[in-house]
Amino acid sequence: MREPDHTRRVVITGLGIVSPIGNTVDAVWSSLTEGRSGIAQITHWDPTPYAPYVVAGEVKDFDVTQFLDAKQIRRTGPEIHWGVAAAKAALRDSGLEITDANREEVGVVFGSGAGGQGLFIENQMSWKEKGPRTVAPTFIAHGLVDSTSGMIAIESGAVGHNLAVVSACATPAPVTERRAKSLTAAKKFNDGIRQRAEVVTDVLKYWHLVRKEFVKTLLHANPKLISVQWRDARLK
Repeated sequence: MREPDHTRRVVITGLGIVSPIGNTVDAVWSSLTEGRSGIAQITHWDPTPYAPYVVAGEVKDFDVTQFLDAKQIRRTGPEIHWGVAAAKAALRDSGLEITDANREEVGVVFGSGAGGQGLFIENQMSWKEKGPRTVAPTFIAHGLVDSTSGMIAIESGAVGHNLAVVSACATPAPVTERRAKSLTAAKKFNDGIRQRAEVVTDVLKYWHLVRKEFVKTLLHANPKLISVQWRDARLK
């Protein structure tokens, strides 16, 4: 077991991503450099009653069955699906193999501004409309922010340091800081998985953004130009 070394450098050895502009590092980089936005009309639910608020950044062409089994998919929400997928992609990209010999030295730091609120909303509606016996006995275990960090640990075998960070839209910063500190200050952690996942396209949270006037700005612009840094002839 090594001694803490606060001068120890931390490097990123693998990347994984699931996003509205691509589900691989190469796809996302291509979208960024070519100026392709991920904003488009909502397809995950019917936005017609909410017109003209009908656009959002949705994850597209994502096959969760490549990362989790049917039972896990049924019991969990998209934030867990995306978090596990990105973590597995990052591990594969890094070349790190988690074994019985090193699994206690590999940790997980995950972040989300809200976690699995969709599961809470669904079960509250089920309880109200169909009665208490329809409430899923596993929804709290799979709906908390740290449910994703736990699932990443289960799926990857990383049983060391495990932490979930919540700091609203600023979450990526403290997640990165905590992961770096755990690698430099702790005596036993040599590797770590750092992830963030967020879902804001369920109806309730989306309408919250409408009420906060975050979405209204999208209505007066070409979706292909939204959140695009380079607005020039490279846009497709």
